[in-house]
Amino acid sequence: MVTSLKNTKGITDDLSSSSVFDTPCSSVSSTSPDKQDVVIVLDDDNAENDIKIDKHSITDIIEKYDNLIVNSLIEKLEINTELIIVKPNLPIRICATAKAYSNLQDTHIIMVLNPRLSTSECVTKRQAYIHEPCPSFDVPIRTRVFHRSLSLLGFVFEMPCPIKNQNRYLVLYDNFTANYHSHLEFHLCLCQDFRRHLLNIDYKELRAHYQDAFQNSNKIKQSNYMIGNIIRVRKFGNQYHNVRIIDIDCSIIKICFFERKSKKEIWIHTNSSIIEPSQQISQSTKLSIPLSPQTPTEELNNSYSDLSRLRKRKDQNSNANKGAKKLRDRSNTKQLSMQHQQSSSTSNEQLSITTCRTNILTPYYTNILLPKFRMLNALPSISHKCSRQCVLSAEEHFSPRKIQTNPFLLPFECNWSIVDSKPRGYRTPCCQILYSLDDIEQYLYRTQSKLSIKFFIDGVLTRFQPSIDDYDKKFLILNDLSNGHENVKIPVYNDIDNDRPDNFNYITKIRPIDNRIAAALNDNNATSCCDCIDNCNDRMKCACFRKTLSQAQINHDPLVMEKEKNRYTLAYMLKTTGYQRKRLLNPISSGVYECNSKCSCHREHCSNRLVQQGLFVHLQLFKDKVKGWGLRALHDLPRGTFLCQYIGELLTSDQGHERAQSMDDKYQTSLDLVKQVHYEINNEGGDDIDDDDDDEPYVVDGSLFSNLGKYFNHACEPNMFIQNVFIESHDLHFPNLALFTRTHVKAGQGIN
Repeated sequence: MVTSLKNTKGITDDLSSSSVFDTPCSSVSSTSPDKQDVVIVLDDDNAENDIKIDKHSITDIIEKYDNLIVNSLIEKLEINTELIIVKPNLPIRICATAKAYSNLQDTHIIMVLNPRLSTSECVTKRQAYIHEPCPSFDVPIRTRVFHRSLSLLGFVFEMPCPIKNQNRYLVLYDNFTANYHSHLEFHLCLCQDFRRHLLNIDYKELRAHYQDAFQNSNKIKQSNYMIGNIIRVRKFGNQYHNVRIIDIDCSIIKICFFERKSKKEIWIHTNSSIIEPSQQISQSTKLSIPLSPQTPTEELNNSYSDLSRLRKRKDQNSNANKGAKKLRDRSNTKQLSMQHQQSSSTSNEQLSITTCRTNILTPYYTNILLPKFRMLNALPSISHKCSRQCVLSAEEHFSPRKIQTNPFLLPFECNWSIVDSKPRGYRTPCCQILYSLDDIEQYLYRTQSKLSIKFFIDGVLTRFQPSIDDYDKKFLILNDLSNGHENVKIPVYNDIDNDRPDNFNYITKIRPIDNRIAAALNDNNATSCCDCIDNCNDRMKCACFRKTLSQAQINHDPLVMEKEKNRYTLAYMLKTTGYQRKRLLNPISSGVYECNSKCSCHREHCSNRLVQQGLFVHLQLFKDKVKGWGLRALHDLPRGTFLCQYIGELLTSDQGHERAQSMDDKYQTSLDLVKQVHYEINNEGGDDIDDDDDDEPYVVDGSLFSNLGKYFNHACEPNMFIQNVFIESHDLHFPNLALFTRTHVKAGQGIN
């Protein structure tokens, strides 16, 4: 039976819809799906509310055609068909129809029974949604849908496209947000009259938002937003707030309200009407990561000035109190002080505080890595015990012996990904999330991975981008200084003059000048070792780690003495002395004792083997106008990164003096650790032992045989340090001279 709408007008007077703003649909609240009501569904089509159109535009024709498509798919309702009823300020209900209707389009009232109340109930057809998920057909734009898990009403704005949106529907919601979904995630409304839905939205700004979006849907251009942009978004009336873009997915952006205590993060469309018009990708107002290489100071200056400008304009508009205000940025959890400082030192201090997540958001990260991370992070995680099988297929074509790119990108070549959380974590090829480098190190050992913990970083300063390769190739003198002897190539670049590096034989190990010195160097009778059978994870049991600490205590290493003064435990001092996840954060005056060939621990994954594994970072030999030949990093280097050894011929001090008579001695370096450590050991024991005149000092000469270590320059404020490392020989005469970064080094920065 079909009932006229006029006969039920009294029932529908109180059923007008209200829009949902900044809440998960105020007209919706969840309820148990197994509780079913019997309702009467009616359409509120009324000639009094019809929109009068004199001329049919192309948009009207398309809209009418789209409505016909959807209505043709919901032509009838079978008896006991389940519907989702969404009313303003009432919980949602799962209801069943009381009878079948063969022509739903022309039906205004659907009569059903309510078994609990034994009465009938009426709702408008626009408040009823098919309980079954949307079938797999092309749902046109302007289709009214309901997302049950989000409890949000909205309209379809984009149809699936493999290029534009990765075959997903884009839905604009009544709280001004937007999201991508598959067809199984939303439910279709029985009423698909777009204009009637707009008329029943009480909030006029939301109506204008939808009208503007769909009228200009064919005029939308490709957005130039980038992660890190700071824009202003309207929220709660006409008030605009500063937000940072923290993610981008096709046509939508994820923003963070870092001025609000709630630290709310939402997705909106790139052409949303709530974005301040003056902020629509104005080059003067966006905080962007440039395509060309930029120094960290320039990046921070851009960030600081942009935030200051936005804050200043807001203060002028609202006449708020001026002074020091702090913005909490959820995207990097750093407080940004907005008070202008007079002194340059304080300004630099402020800029260092803003060094955060923006620093790693390079175009390569956002355009190449981030889409890959999204795809990998979407894979389901299955509980299992990790083994070699977890990484076998991912590392099938990977070889750590020849590193062609930035080593900190190597994990991503083996299906690792970044999980951008607090704290940031790595997701393994078997979909496990690890938040600390200690856990990653154990995972690599447990799976016998080809990767090393030195390829992973936990700081936010190091940017994920390929090694610098945009220099003029015509000034490239050599492709590889080492002629293939190292794991990485060492290019030689000179755009100053026509000079070439000195002629020398490239070697990777110390070369004794005669057999007597070779015998002394290779004598490892006094070399101690550990009996660990794993990766030396338990430092309390590792004799090599303990020797590094005990020698530092005997020789009164300043940092170790400070820890003893503060009464730190032995376990803590062992953990923080020596290598920490294959990085050396602070020099140790008495030397570092690595595990050696006599130890039984794992050769590749031992946490106390680093220098012996050779060069793994990308460096370039270049000509400087002032200092001459020097070395610079081709990618960011974290603090404590191993650079290389200083390699050359091993001579006695007398032989070095003799050689200096015929050639320059600028590449000679004395191994003077004997006197320094021996003197302190003698004083520790309190014995009066005369200096052993037979202790002949040795020197390393890099004039004829050497490696890239000979080209490191001197600096008054160096960003690297030299560390004595003992490997095969524990003889204090023969330490290995290893070089480590003292500070974080940016790509293109000289190392000295």
